[in-house]
Amino acid sequence: MGCCETLVSGTLRIILFALNLCTLVAGGAVLGLGVYILVEINFLPEDNAMLDGIAYGLIGLGMLVAVVSLLGCLGACMQNQWLLSFYFLFVLLLVIAEVGVGIFFAVEKDRIEAEIDKNFKEWLDEYKDNEEMQEYVNVVQGALKCCGYNGARDYLAMGILNLPDTCYVGDIIKEGALTYPGCKQRISTEIKGKSTATILVIASVAALEVLTMLMACYLRKKQLEDVIVNNPPYSF
Repeated sequence: MGCCETLVSGTLRIILFALNLCTLVAGGAVLGLGVYILVEINFLPEDNAMLDGIAYGLIGLGMLVAVVSLLGCLGACMQNQWLLSFYFLFVLLLVIAEVGVGIFFAVEKDRIEAEIDKNFKEWLDEYKDNEEMQEYVNVVQGALKCCGYNGARDYLAMGILNLPDTCYVGDIIKEGALTYPGCKQRISTEIKGKSTATILVIASVAALEVLTMLMACYLRKKQLEDVIVNNPPYSF
């Protein structure tokens, strides 16, 4: 019986170490996703506090996951009950935080889309006579490869016959050249696609962490039993 328990606990230590390596990689993925949102998705020339908050939240979460994963690796290798206890506590807090971030992103994605959509439409309405708005619109069109709100006809409706360079597909601009689709469609696709990726990444990390919590709990219990057996409280 003792040999079986030793074999089980040894196997679980190896699995716990391997899973923490996986969560370390997953934490890096969360961190990278936050950086991507901050650099690539937050293309608005004006500050967007909500999008920035989500990006920084993911960056912080990714760093915490990486640090806790390293703690789990040490706990599995050193078979230390205190390391395993701290690891269990930190992972529990992380899972709660990850669920909170995932729910927030799922709930607020429509609001983020609506905010970006509203800003772009306002800029486009002032495009003709405002150079600053022209810069803003071209930044968005260049980042998302789109043209106008619903399409190139928005510019024609405003009496603008020469479309911005960012409206055209490819580098060669000539009569009859193809133009990109409207930015409304692109904004919706970009936000929904990245929100889905974010939720899937967070859910995967949380699932791995719950599994490692259960293993850490078992290993800590086994370690305590070994301590009691080897050092009985009443020995004569």
